[in-house]
Order: sequence, then structure tokens, then C-alpha cells
Amino acid sequence: MGLAIPVIEGGDHFSQFRFYQPLWPLLPLPAFAAARWLADHVDMSDLQLRLSRLRVPVLLVVGLSIVAASTTKWFRLRDLPFAGEIHIAQRGRVTGERLNTLFTDVPDVGVLMAGGIRYGYDGAVIDLLGLNHAQMAHAPGDRGIKGHAAFNRDVFEQLSLGDPAASRLDSDS
Repeated sequence: MGLAIPVIEGGDHFSQFRFYQPLWPLLPLPAFAAARWLADHVDMSDLQLRLSRLRVPVLLVVGLSIVAASTTKWFRLRDLPFAGEIHIAQRGRVTGERLNTLFTDVPDVGVLMAGGIRYGYDGAVIDLLGLNHAQMAHAPGDRGIKGHAAFNRDVFEQLSLGDPAASRLDSDS
């Protein structure tokens, strides 16, 4: 099911396969299940003694191979394909902090890239695209690019007028 998420969503234009990130820890589970099945159904008493001596070296080789094959070189973060995403978030935090110094009463602000700004800004942030706000994201109407054009005037007015029934930015984002 997890492999179908990008297909169901209509694709993902961000780098680094973000839809698959929650699935990576689950990938070894079929191998563990197969190993357990073999242990339960195949007599491996002779083989087990020979394999027990190889367990640590094999695990070291496999672990080092995974690290060496990794395309992410953490010591060169600036050169990574998703470095632009990190810079967007950092700039958003700076923008949020600047908004704090600009306003004394921290009014509600409507923004297109809400993530970083929300971390830096003390006031309420209204996500106009609906990426971080379920009410805006699921508002009716076809307004453009899927996942990036969820703006709905009625929802915006409800949020910006301080309707207590409407949250500004989803608490789980």
C-alpha cells in the first residue's frame, strides 16, 4: 500500500522521495519474516554453527556497504539535491522572526510557505495553500495544481476573522 501513495497522490515534485520516508524502516520486514520461517521449517543445526562464526563479519560488511552506498553525503549538505528545501525553511524562520519585530500585536498572517514562518512567528499563521491546514486543503473547488492551490476564500475569511471553531494551523504539522 505504501508504494502506491505517490500514485494515489498524483506524484511528488519534491526531491528525496518524501512519500517513501516512513516506509524505509519497514523494508527489512519481509527478510526478517523469511528468516523466521526458515528457522521454523528447515533443520539448520549444522549450518547454524558455521554461520554463528560469520555473523559479526557479515553484519559489519553489510552495514559498511549500506553506509558507503548512501548517496547522501552528510559532510557536504550544501551540495545535496534537497539543500534548497532546507534553505526555504531557514528563510521562512527568518521571515517569521522579522514579522515579530515588525508587528507589536502579532496579527494573523496568511502565507504561501507556512512551515518555516510558523516556527519563527509568534502570531497565528494561515496556510493559504492548505499544505499544513486540513480545512483549507479539503475545501471544495478546483483551483489549480493539485496539492498547491487549495486556497478557498470562505475558509480564509473564517480563519482570519478569528472564528474560534477554526484552527489557524493544524497542530500536527
